[in-house]
Amino acid sequence: LGRTSAADLHWRRAHVAASASPEQIRFLGGYAERVGQTDQAELAYRSLVNNAAASRVAYEGLLRLAEKRRDVGAVRELLADMLKRWPKDNSVRNDFAYFNLLRGDDFVGSLETARDLVAQSPSNLAHRTTLALANLRLHNPSAALAAYENLNIPWDRAPSSHRAVYAAVLGQNGKVSEARTHASALPVENLRPEERALILQWQAP
Repeated sequence: LGRTSAADLHWRRAHVAASASPEQIRFLGGYAERVGQTDQAELAYRSLVNNAAASRVAYEGLLRLAEKRRDVGAVRELLADMLKRWPKDNSVRNDFAYFNLLRGDDFVGSLETARDLVAQSPSNLAHRTTLALANLRLHNPSAALAAYENLNIPWDRAPSSHRAVYAAVLGQNGKVSEARTHASALPVENLRPEERALILQWQAP
């Protein structure tokens, strides 16, 4: 109705009313997220990050909000915080390495992490993708392509980010036709700006 001051007042009342119950704060954050009130959702999730029972859910909510903004820097900072809390969580380790690579940071450390993760879970495409991107960033395209060895990947059903890295790897290995086929089939609106940059030269003009 355009009554923003009244709306802000009601949101503040809702946060106060929910503050004693992590479950109610989670509900409030989820509701705010669903109706597009991202600032209110972030406020709710931020209030839960130090609650041991709800911190993981809170961080996952904050990650979703940062991803919707296509804010790779914010995602990377959240993952850094998560890694301090859950240093043995392989999904967090992989995502932190991947976002470091997207931002152009810590290529060698990310490569070491990816190698360790692939050794633990050879069939995990997310880990293979991080390994491929690390080698690509380190100007070793043949090693990047080798990261996909012994995998039977249904690329048409793979996540767009994985497909973008694979297209870039193909292109950097001289497989231009295949790279263009993969790149042109990607819904670029689903990609982060850094992932779009990986395939820019392989997209059809």
